Amino acid sequence: MADDALFKQLAKIDRAIERALGDGPAATRIGAAELRSRVEATNLRAGGLALSAATEAIASLLACAGLRTGSERFFGYPNPSSDRVSMIADALAARFDAQCALLSSAPAAVELERAALSALAERAGWSMQCSMFTTGASESLTTALVAAMAHVEPRTMRDGVFALGARPRVYASVEAHRSLQKSTRIVGWGDGAVVEVAAVAPSYAMSVDALVEAITRDRAAGHRPVAVVATVGSTVTGAIDPLDEIATVCAREGLFLYCDAAYGAAAALSDEGRAWVRGIERADAIAWDAHKFPGLALGTGMLWLRERAWATAAFGVDATYVPTHVPTHVPTHVPSGPAHPYASSMQWSRRAAGLKVWLSLAVDGALGWARAFDERVRLGCILRDGMLARGWALRNESPLPVVCATRDGWDDGAYRALAKRLLREHGVWVDVARTSDGATVLRAAISSSRSTEASVRALLDALGA
Repeated sequence: MADDALFKQLAKIDRAIERALGDGPAATRIGAAELRSRVEATNLRAGGLALSAATEAIASLLACAGLRTGSERFFGYPNPSSDRVSMIADALAARFDAQCALLSSAPAAVELERAALSALAERAGWSMQCSMFTTGASESLTTALVAAMAHVEPRTMRDGVFALGARPRVYASVEAHRSLQKSTRIVGWGDGAVVEVAAVAPSYAMSVDALVEAITRDRAAGHRPVAVVATVGSTVTGAIDPLDEIATVCAREGLFLYCDAAYGAAAALSDEGRAWVRGIERADAIAWDAHKFPGLALGTGMLWLRERAWATAAFGVDATYVPTHVPTHVPTHVPSGPAHPYASSMQWSRRAAGLKVWLSLAVDGALGWARAFDERVRLGCILRDGMLARGWALRNESPLPVVCATRDGWDDGAYRALAKRLLREHGVWVDVARTSDGATVLRAAISSSRSTEASVRALLDALGA
């Protein structure tokens, strides 16, 4: 297939996607049996399809079944917005295929990623020695827990968790993301290491008094408190934990503070939002998923660590097949990390996932990200006020554009019936969720970069229909 024809085909597919995100429903569905049949219609054992036909087959299948999280009608959990910046950056990353394990093999890609992470940290007011791209907040959390062990008990890097001398404990709100359980299993702590701390409606923020009580109780029982996970924008309610107070507790108790700001970190870019996350700058580690905000393509996790030594102690290994020097043709000083990225990260071989962050910042700037965040907050206020005016009761109080609302006398079935009707009749996606205290809610949030005041008011009109 000639290059020109291939690019024309891709451009045609892109235009169709863009039209669907603006005019089409926020989700498409076909039956499971039909989908399986269509997938298996292509003989993968023998092959033989022309590249153009195979490309069309993939595009057709992806278009017929799945969420369109970039749709202006998508008001669900934070997800990518199917933006062209990501498409271009990921295409470049795949075409150049820079091997980002080593600075010597991908000096330009590594420096571009460093510059992007530094620009965001500078705007947010974070002073961090080490930063890296990850696949997402789950990897970031696991990385941080290993760094926490290296920090509180360096011998764990040689002797494992046994060097802690007692059963480790990590504290998190009942609102915290359940990836914490995955991470504690991976690092060998197990589910029993997780201590859930109360969060009280309507803020659903962690109770600092309950946190202190849990730490005191565990020390008395002979356990080893290691870390606290503070949430900045919880999945269901958008809760923001009292970061400054938690940071004070961690400093007094000698605990590692990890801020799971996968969704809410962007508040630190905003002049208004910065007050909502006061204290985040005191964290030992901060995670942010750029695929949640501003909505770049999946796999754009970002992690900042206060001390570079924690990362190198956790992930620095010697290998005879890896160069031990930094070549003269690349920068010899990398402020945000050691010379070779593999030596401060769980990942070894790694693609240049951060190019889409650099490209987005090059086009819009960190100030543009801040303006986009403020606009989503404004739209969230319109959504919140509109639901109140239509007789809904608010279940949560979050400054983030996340609305959890209830109706008197409604059960789970009523909420789910409404969500199905909204999708069927109006092409709108909202979630039916359960809060940490057991309430079923209709959850609507400003998640897509394409959402506008008109699309929010259309949702409100549909709710009132």
